[in-house]
Amino acid sequence: MSVSVIYDTYKGISNLIITDIETDINYLFPKPDNFSLVPGIQIRQTMTMSNLGTRVPSNQFPVGENPILSISYSHMQPEMIAFALGNTLVTGTFTSHIPKLLLVQQGQYPAAAVGILGNGVVVDAAAVASIIRNDVSVPLNRQPFAGYETWRDEDDNFGIGLNGALAFSDNIVTEKQVVALSIPYTGTMRKISDIVANPVRISATLVNNRNKVDIIEIPFATPDPSNVQISPGAESMEMRFFVNFLPGSCRAWELYALDDVAVTC
Repeated sequence: MSVSVIYDTYKGISNLIITDIETDINYLFPKPDNFSLVPGIQIRQTMTMSNLGTRVPSNQFPVGENPILSISYSHMQPEMIAFALGNTLVTGTFTSHIPKLLLVQQGQYPAAAVGILGNGVVVDAAAVASIIRNDVSVPLNRQPFAGYETWRDEDDNFGIGLNGALAFSDNIVTEKQVVALSIPYTGTMRKISDIVANPVRISATLVNNRNKVDIIEIPFATPDPSNVQISPGAESMEMRFFVNFLPGSCRAWELYALDDVAVTC
């Protein structure tokens, strides 16, 4: 055995694939930064008495295991969030609300073009708008968009046009008010469903300092949603899994040390 082999060590993972074991679908997530597998071995220690009359350990042995896998990603996507929570995404027609803060400097604002947030908003949608007056948030009065010329001279009015066009009273423009808007929008979207994600198989290739690879495989895992954090500005996202034992198995995961197999690009 050469000196280089004696000092081999893993430097990271080259690939990791999560497979739904019920449907044989691979989740197409980005490559993770790293993962951590904690075997969770539970040890029982038996005690005896020494000649000095003190309790001392006599034996230790494992009595249980509760493995936990953590996978760290530097990306965050809707399907990843749903899966980390133990659910799936569902596609349908749903209604949400578009949040918008706007410094009003003109009486009307044009509609959103196709592909821009706001396109698809209906005329006179039941939007809510507020401004700050005397240090307190106060509502604006929603008016029919088509009647802009009839209500623009009245204070504290606004209207919603097709595809998110906006109109405001003259006093809002003159005062250069910042308006907080919540605009309902109905369209085809994906959202987190109440459908429980199926158990998965997780396979990863470990790369050492000589670019040789081994494989670690978890045949049966389920997401652990108890510590999910949804922080879009964070540098990383973590998924946690319960690593479960298959019936008749002695270990819930396997490390396969390959015979000097290298990874290539």
